[in-house]
Amino acid sequence: MPNFKPEQFPSLKRSVQAKWAPIYLSPVLGSPERFVIGVVAMNDSGFYVERANALRRFECLYGTAAETVVFAAELALDEMETDCANRGMEALNDPLPGFSGVSVGELADGESHSLADVAQTWLASISSVYDADSARLNKSPTVHTLVDIDAVGTVERLPSLVLDYVKTRRVGLEKFFSEDIRTGRKSRRRSNYHAVVIDFSGSHLVANFGTLRPRAASADAIKIRMWNLIANREMEKGTIGTRVHEMIVQHPTAVDPQISEHQFNAIQEAIEGLTEQAKNEGVKFNPMSNVDQIGKHILDVEAA
Repeated sequence: MPNFKPEQFPSLKRSVQAKWAPIYLSPVLGSPERFVIGVVAMNDSGFYVERANALRRFECLYGTAAETVVFAAELALDEMETDCANRGMEALNDPLPGFSGVSVGELADGESHSLADVAQTWLASISSVYDADSARLNKSPTVHTLVDIDAVGTVERLPSLVLDYVKTRRVGLEKFFSEDIRTGRKSRRRSNYHAVVIDFSGSHLVANFGTLRPRAASADAIKIRMWNLIANREMEKGTIGTRVHEMIVQHPTAVDPQISEHQFNAIQEAIEGLTEQAKNEGVKFNPMSNVDQIGKHILDVEAA
């Protein structure tokens, strides 16, 4: 009888256990109607977000308005990846919905050959805007590792600085800034997933603020803030006294010693892309280099 050694037996593919959750998008603000646009799978080693790849099916439901719905879905998934990278499992247990109409479903247990397999299998079974056959063509899905990035504090510092500039020069104008900014809260948690987050809502100007840095994630965050402006503008349509909607962004200059020439070029490219996107969506993208410029701009527009 032959004497087999353990290493001679074929090895079974090791299974991966993970938590997974669906990502929902409600295209119509205030409506309970929602679609599964992605699934995120996560364990101690990292996470993977499988995106719905048939978002063009929204054209059958929304016609020309589908472009805005697709834009919203893509930004929501970008936000989820950033939040998972920053906060790990907390991003699923206690989501920070910084995007209108987006929510994270209940966590469930999953097991498969990889995190990507977990996410893809469940998305294929629960989403009507996902094409599993097309997804199989992606042979090398990227599984992200968990990192410790304190991005929230740096992004949200700008609005408070603008508030300080404005209120010292025009008493009473501070009431137009959001409660989060006035009270100094760093996180924008809210129980209403359909709420639209606006930083400044004045008599003539509606604005959100963002800080553009060399990291790609900062541009994604700005797109999300821009989408909230778009949603607010849509709600104001047909009302008396239409206000200007602006995405106001602070960015480093070419002489900033903390960034390289390559990083500055990347920032300029991001500005061009964001400007074009804002133009297509009917809002204004306004890049400035410092707080004083931003504060003076707000004072000038509100004084008009």
